[in-house]
Amino acid sequence: MDQPHWIQQLYGYTVCLIAVVTLLVSLNSIVNNVFEFAEPGMSREVTGEFGGRSLEACRQRYVRMTGPARPDGTAATAQLPPDSTLMALCREDRMDRVAAVRHRALRSLVTSTLMLLVSLLLFGVHWRWLRGSRNAMT
Repeated sequence: MDQPHWIQQLYGYTVCLIAVVTLLVSLNSIVNNVFEFAEPGMSREVTGEFGGRSLEACRQRYVRMTGPARPDGTAATAQLPPDSTLMALCREDRMDRVAAVRHRALRSLVTSTLMLLVSLLLFGVHWRWLRGSRNAMT
């Protein structure tokens, strides 16, 4: 059974188009994650609402995280630890968030790079196949 030639071409060009779109999306992800991996401390996850490194930012974060809610929905004032303990807690919390951002960025870099390589491979194979089928027609 001989299929019409245009079906093969439609398939080949569709795969090539999808591979190019995947390549562009992967490149965008790679660039974003290179920045996240290189400087995880600047990530929105790390800086967050109270991302400052000041003592006041640590106090606000501590009160928000540990303050029990009152029945009327407002937050009760938490008993704050000494300033040195509070800064140490904030530093540890920040280091944990930086490690998590770096891990996610590395994982995303690996998956985006693999997607880029697969899309390049698919594009190359199908493009060569299309060029070969076009040469066979002439």
